[in-house]
Amino acid sequence: MKKQKSLLLIWLVLGVLLTFSLACAQSGEILTEAEATARAIPTAAPTLAAMAGDSMFERGDEVELISEGFLVAIYQNAGDRTAFSHAARGDSGTILGAEMVDDQLWYQVESVGGTGWVQSASVKSVGGETVDGLWVPGTTLYTNSKGYLTNLVDAPGSIHMIAGQERGVAVTVLEAVVFEDDNWYLVDSPTGQGWTTQENLSLEKPE
Repeated sequence: MKKQKSLLLIWLVLGVLLTFSLACAQSGEILTEAEATARAIPTAAPTLAAMAGDSMFERGDEVELISEGFLVAIYQNAGDRTAFSHAARGDSGTILGAEMVDDQLWYQVESVGGTGWVQSASVKSVGGETVDGLWVPGTTLYTNSKGYLTNLVDAPGSIHMIAGQERGVAVTVLEAVVFEDDNWYLVDSPTGQGWTTQENLSLEKPE
């Protein structure tokens, strides 16, 4: 009787070992506990910053669609040359994704014109969003200098004026930097592009 129990135990152990070996052979590899845990944890979805290194917006951000004309072209794919739909200038949209194509940043947006891709120049932030105290590119501001003209210079800290814009005109932020403790902005204005300090700009149109 003891012999039978011993043989049964041996066969049971051999069966377990055989099952384990077959499982390893089917998988083609043996994983450590740490490796198995790592594989079980889903990989996080890439952020927009990873998808497009210069992205100024995150998925879900609300933006305003802008254009020099009345319509904003919406493309089926990033980098396309032919639009499949259009939205009206000033329509709102929601950022869904970002992609770099030939050094050009594109955003996938959901808008009344449909879901598609627009160039980064066709979107701007809503509500004066800031990062580290600086208004982000795409923000619409108003010239608010003490005098009649706001001087636009060729570089932060420069005194070389390249354009002048009358007070109270809407401009778009293209770039923002801190230079010698002052916030400087490269803006696109009706009279041209140039740099000016934050004290010459405001979110609200001056009276």
